Amino acid sequence: MVTLSFTIFSGQKNYNRAHMLFQVLCGFEPIFYTTHPNEESILSGLKYQDGNYDLVKLRDKEYQDKLQVQIDYWNKIKKEIEAVRSSGYENTDIVNMSETYFKLADDTVSAAENYSEKIATKIRTIELLSALDMLCLVILIIVQTIMAMKMARQNKLLEQRAYTDARTGLPNRSACKEILNNNEIISSPTACIIFDLNNLKFINDTMGHSAGDRLIVKFAGLLRSVFPEKDFVGRYGGDEFMVVIYDTDKA
Repeated sequence: MVTLSFTIFSGQKNYNRAHMLFQVLCGFEPIFYTTHPNEESILSGLKYQDGNYDLVKLRDKEYQDKLQVQIDYWNKIKKEIEAVRSSGYENTDIVNMSETYFKLADDTVSAAENYSEKIATKIRTIELLSALDMLCLVILIIVQTIMAMKMARQNKLLEQRAYTDARTGLPNRSACKEILNNNEIISSPTACIIFDLNNLKFINDTMGHSAGDRLIVKFAGLLRSVFPEKDFVGRYGGDEFMVVIYDTDKA
């Protein structure tokens, strides 16, 4: 009986399984159980997460269904093992039942691997979504920064336009008033000169407003070129210009 049992399973890929069943058929206490947890304890731990082995119950229907099938078949094969020990394997179906049980165990393991792969896929998906969230956040910050810069630039342009004379490009009347109302500019000796273009109305009436406009532009350019850049030159009114000369004591 020993020789026949070994011959039957010598060609199987899983030698450990054959070795365990071989010892069972021979009526010996399997060495497998002296170095590994009891089969029933393992199955119970996987099913109910109890026992001394801290096994984890997987919350997956496919896995639990296959595990239950394996448990039910294990209860059947235990009876067959008892029959082998009492009357020999010749009158039992232990060989086929063992191979079936091993196949059921492989199916259970495959279901656990599938579940693990699904969990890993979910984790990778969460990681990917988290990375996309971070990327969207970075893009949002960049967009908001660009929008803020554009807004600041537009505000600066609007401010410049609000204080710039469109025709001459010089500071306008509002800018001139800001200078006059700023007490800080008189902290040192300062001079203020007002220029008035006489007879501008006569030129507009006789030569046209375009000629008057050219006169204003040329005079504005002349003033700006004469006075240093640090001094203020602005258009105070239609034909009036204002120049503020700083630090006149150093002139």
